[in-house]
Amino acid sequence: GALGAAPLEADAAPLPQTLPPAAASERPEASPRARRWLEGGAMRLRSVASNPGEKNSAIELHLHLGELEPREEARLRLLASVASKDAFHCLRTVRQLGYVVQCGVRSMGAARGLSVLIQSAVASPTELERHIEEWLAEFRATGLEALTDDRLADTAFALSSNLLEPPRSLAQEAAPIWGEIIEQTHRWQREVELATELRAVNKAELIALFDEHFAAAAPSRQKAVSLCYSHSDAEAEGVPCEQ
Repeated sequence: GALGAAPLEADAAPLPQTLPPAAASERPEASPRARRWLEGGAMRLRSVASNPGEKNSAIELHLHLGELEPREEARLRLLASVASKDAFHCLRTVRQLGYVVQCGVRSMGAARGLSVLIQSAVASPTELERHIEEWLAEFRATGLEALTDDRLADTAFALSSNLLEPPRSLAQEAAPIWGEIIEQTHRWQREVELATELRAVNKAELIALFDEHFAAAAPSRQKAVSLCYSHSDAEAEGVPCEQ
């Protein structure tokens, strides 16, 4: 230590080894947009590409869940992994809507949800939204129903193994810790908990999650859609280019 520094008090209280999660009322207030997202219903955001020569339009359709316990997040991650391959096959390979088609877990602070994103030069954002909703219905009727126990177990094993893989850099090791500090959730073993829960999730839980939150008529559905128009699509649909 520095020369002349005062000695530490022998009877100083030890630092706590763990910190409890902060109560919701003690956490930083969410932004107005985040609050609207969390309150339920549907939220639609529209914008027009700044480049008049841009031929692509895009959409992100997000189905919001909120802050989740490890078992709930394990269900979401597992469902998203299964849905991702199905979405790519249906929306990109079969319907050929665009080169960029993604489906996965979307985080907003400590909250989670399922997002589908498409960039397309052949369909407007309104048409893309219709295609996504049609795919969701098809995925529920065929993809989830046809999901075998073996495929579910393989997917869960791959996801859990990835979570338990040791970090390869200091940045990888610090990133999840800083996330817990910033959100004041303090689940230092979150990845271990998730890995354990992933291997216990069954098909019935995935179907229940989908029917409760993601189906078109789901009772707890919270939908937010971000629509970005090319100038030609904006003109065709009457969307002001000043947005």
